[in-house]
Amino acid sequence: MKKFFFVVATLSLAVGQLYAANYDRSVYFGQPQYDANGNLTEVLENTSQTHNMDEFVYINVKNIKNKDGRVRIAMWDNKADYDNKENRRPFRACSHVASDNMNGTMTFKIGGLTPGQDYSFFAHHDENNDGIVNRNLFGVPKEPYVFTNTANQGCGTGLTREGLSAPCFESTLVTYKEAGQVITLLFN
Repeated sequence: MKKFFFVVATLSLAVGQLYAANYDRSVYFGQPQYDANGNLTEVLENTSQTHNMDEFVYINVKNIKNKDGRVRIAMWDNKADYDNKENRRPFRACSHVASDNMNGTMTFKIGGLTPGQDYSFFAHHDENNDGIVNRNLFGVPKEPYVFTNTANQGCGTGLTREGLSAPCFESTLVTYKEAGQVITLLFN
C-alpha cells in the first residue's frame, strides 16, 4: 500500500507544478476589456509579452463555478518546455480575477501564434490564488483544471491516467489555423 501511494503521489506532482516556477507571475496578469455596462468582454495578454497580435486565438473558459481567486491560461509550443518538470514555463500565459467571470465564462485573447503550428492549451481555476494546482492527500487535484483534448489524457504505460498526472504533450495539441480561432476549455 505504501509503495502504491508513493507512485500515485509522484505521478500527480506533474499537474501541480504547472505554475510552480520561480518567476514573477504578475507579468501574466491580463488586461481586462469591459463593455459600456462594466461587464468583462475579454482579457488581453499583459503588454510585457510583446509580440504580433495579428495572429491570435480566443480561449473561452466555461463552467467557472465561483468567483474566488484567478482563472489562469497557459499554452506551450514545444514538448521540451511542456515536459520540463522543474520549470514548466509556458510559451504564452494570461490570468485574470475570477470575480469578473460572466455567468461562469471568461474569454482570453492570446496572440503571437503561427498558422499551421500545433499548441497545447491549459486552463486552471486557482481558487486560492497560490499559483499552483492544489491536490489532496492522494494527489488528486482539488481545483478545476483542463487541457485541450482531455479525452486523450493518459499517454504511455504505468499508472498515468486522467486526473493523476498531466497528459502527454502530443495528446493536448490543437493546430492554430487562423486569426480569431476559438478554443473552448470546459471545467468539469
